[in-house]
Amino acid sequence: MKMAEQAKTTTRSMAVVLAGCALMMASAGVASAQEPAQKIQGNSVGVMAGYDFDREFPLLGIDGRFTFAVAPQVAISVNPALSYFFTGSSELFGARARTTLLQFDVNALAHLALDAVVTPYLGGGLAVIYVDSRVLDSNDNVITSSDDTFTAANLLVGATFDTGSELVPYLQGRMTFDEESVFSLMVGLNYGF
Repeated sequence: MKMAEQAKTTTRSMAVVLAGCALMMASAGVASAQEPAQKIQGNSVGVMAGYDFDREFPLLGIDGRFTFAVAPQVAISVNPALSYFFTGSSELFGARARTTLLQFDVNALAHLALDAVVTPYLGGGLAVIYVDSRVLDSNDNVITSSDDTFTAANLLVGATFDTGSELVPYLQGRMTFDEESVFSLMVGLNYGF
């Protein structure tokens, strides 16, 4: 009877050791599998430049990305951004029309971490657009003005490029949907911290 109990104890001990080894091997596999997404997690801020093809305005802006791994090859970024559009001005009968156009975005980006130089992403979010239009006389006195703030939806597709440093360049297309759809193409450079 005593040998039967010893055999059971030995069998249990072996099962516990094997289960522990299996658990360690599984966690090691998960850790190495998560590595691609973990490589891109972190925070970054930077500048962007681009062109709005529908309104035909160049733009400059600032961009932030707060990125965390959610799966072995998927990372999510919270992406606030601010774009200033160079609308220019036009003259008619001695009066000038001047417009200020700003777009503030809060987007969520899903990065496909491939453990490669290029990391593609797809995202969506909310845009708050501010438009201020003024008509000025030849002495820069305001003849008439109007401003408007409205919200719109964003759809983004892009890719970041691994440079092996804290500098992360990216190329991004943004479609903004309000009363009309507007497409902008942007390049940016963020600094990771």
